[in-house]
Amino acid sequence: MVQLPEAAKPADGGPKPDEELVVIQNVLIGRQHRERTNDKCVLFVHGLTGEISGTWKESSSTDGFMELLFHDPELQDFDVFAFGYRSQFFRGASINNAAIQLANAIQELVQNRPYQIVLLAHSMGGLVCMRYIVDQLARGRIPPAIGLILYATPTTGSDLLKAAMLVGSVVGMKIPLVRWLLSLFSKTQRQIEELKTGSEFLTNLHAEWAFRVVNGGHESARSDRMWLPVRVVTAEDDLFVTEASAKGLYGAIDWLPLSYGHVALVKPVDRNNDRYVAAKSFLRICRDAPNREILDRIWQASNQVWSSRNTRVSNSLRFSTVIENKKLPEIANLAGFTSCRTFCQYEVILEDIVADGNAIEIGITISDEGSRHVWSRNPKPVYVHQIGLEFLPKNEREELQSSLNKVLVMKAEDAWSLFFPKMSITMDKQPLSEDNILYQDLGLQYSNWLVRRFLMPASFDRKKFKVDLKVEYDSIVPLALAHFVFSAPWIINSVADLRIVVLGDFEYFVPMWRLIPQAPSSPRTVSSAGRQELVFSHDGIIASWINRRGALETTYNSLRSKGDGSQMNGYGTGTILQFNQALGVGVIRPDDGSAQVFFTSTVIERGLAFEPTIGQLVDFDLVEFAGIRFASSVRKR
Repeated sequence: MVQLPEAAKPADGGPKPDEELVVIQNVLIGRQHRERTNDKCVLFVHGLTGEISGTWKESSSTDGFMELLFHDPELQDFDVFAFGYRSQFFRGASINNAAIQLANAIQELVQNRPYQIVLLAHSMGGLVCMRYIVDQLARGRIPPAIGLILYATPTTGSDLLKAAMLVGSVVGMKIPLVRWLLSLFSKTQRQIEELKTGSEFLTNLHAEWAFRVVNGGHESARSDRMWLPVRVVTAEDDLFVTEASAKGLYGAIDWLPLSYGHVALVKPVDRNNDRYVAAKSFLRICRDAPNREILDRIWQASNQVWSSRNTRVSNSLRFSTVIENKKLPEIANLAGFTSCRTFCQYEVILEDIVADGNAIEIGITISDEGSRHVWSRNPKPVYVHQIGLEFLPKNEREELQSSLNKVLVMKAEDAWSLFFPKMSITMDKQPLSEDNILYQDLGLQYSNWLVRRFLMPASFDRKKFKVDLKVEYDSIVPLALAHFVFSAPWIINSVADLRIVVLGDFEYFVPMWRLIPQAPSSPRTVSSAGRQELVFSHDGIIASWINRRGALETTYNSLRSKGDGSQMNGYGTGTILQFNQALGVGVIRPDDGSAQVFFTSTVIERGLAFEPTIGQLVDFDLVEFAGIRFASSVRKR
């Protein structure tokens, strides 16, 4: 540990707020807020021929950039430091060496306090910072940087320097003294050589930066990459660095052009100056930025959405299903199931759905694994009905699977007829005829999916670009599964009208929706005697299948007798952990430490009505349903 010089140590052992703290003489200086123990700081890094403190301050001003920031009452959670390195016009080590020195200075800085650092760099200092970051990542280390703001940094080099060196070389051919001076200059000042447009240093740096940092880095970099907020500030009157070079890999969202020269760009005179405001607003972003784990999850989700650009697009979608929600004699061979009547219609490009020139495919799956397999077929089916046993408790799942297995060993036509007692497929109002059924070949195991082909009529015009496809059918859903999901593994464009109807009387009926992008309106529920209906309309783009979540869902609990899927588990006490007033849905944390319990405002006992609030102590009657714990009655304690 480098000790503070005695001159920098006050009598009470610590630096005063307005005194300069010297960490490494001529290399790292700064100020700490004595009344706080901050975990964030700003580290200033100067550019070519710059100075550790002089770069950031007008000679006529009392306070420079660092002082303005340090004393800003709205940024007191940031300490302020500056890094210096050798960069004289006629002498300067390589930018790689400066990056190594920066790494050593940062290591010294965070040794006694684990700072999260925002790097604020001018000109070539930005390249020093970028080199430091990619070097750390290449070594498997995540640098403590939470942001990088670049003022007039020549990320692609300086054409002016390249031209100057070229002119000097031409003159040197005629004048030996000039040629000798240029040779000496190139040996003692490596930095200018590396700043030329197209230099080997800049080419390598660009490649590494794009691989490890831009948009979180490439997935092939694995953990040796990072998310880093970046802002680039350019000078409109800059004679040394062009706007294109200063912007580099960043676009309008991260770019701010200001009307100053190259040197003046980092010398704000007060806190209202736009040069200062650019940094202050960026520090606020860095202060509140999500952590790396959250950003990685956002990145993965956005990649899934972006991958949809190459997938099928359907227009003007209409979907509705009606779930009977009671045992029906007509499907007695499938114990534990009820029937549903479903309608789905949409417009789609013909070429995207036709297999072998004259057929489309429709499937039914018994599991998530089966669904993944069926949706991976090329082309994708036009529709898949999934029986989601994964949502159910183990004993119920095994019982229903046993019932399904008895069907799956039947002849293909008999099995299909039990799964789909009625089915009608039309394309531009012309009916399609049934063709062969495809089974999954699992040897002695049971299949977890079936696919049937439907043939287009011979008279159908196959030169059509888009067609209107309509699927209508009756099928089955588990009676014990009080959850229904609609989703589409492709883009839904234009108007979408979705409707889920469940028949019966209910304790609750909760809508859920997950849309990318977020819809301006929410689904609405329509209640009547013996019927709950979830209705949703959206005019725009829907990328609905994100992490296998649906565009529209509902969870419900019907008033059925024990043995139809619900299991009374007795009485409990607990504390309200969450409550969403808009949806009327909340979560209780039981006092016995068991799993959380969901409830709705409709189950609060009449005569004891109260406004659910977080922290409220309650008694409740517990019901376990479809593997989820619900309160069928809630009372205030």
